[in-house]
Amino acid sequence: MSFVDLDHTALVVERQLTKLPEAERHAHQHPFGQFVLVKNGVLHGNAIEQRWLLKPGMAVWIPPQTLHSGEAY
Repeated sequence: MSFVDLDHTALVVERQLTKLPEAERHAHQHPFGQFVLVKNGVLHGNAIEQRWLLKPGMAVWIPPQTLHSGEAY
């Protein structure tokens, strides 16, 4: 794969959560990529064959159309 083949489309939204909305706790996907930066608390996320536990200062990139779910604490 080369950079020519990659889709770099992303929607950047800033929001601060203490708890994820119910819809985001269940498997879902977005048409745009999602960059998630944890500023406070902990985020536990799941995608196909991936799991992550993020603490403040850590981030994850979720590509477009990737089925994922999460929980914030």
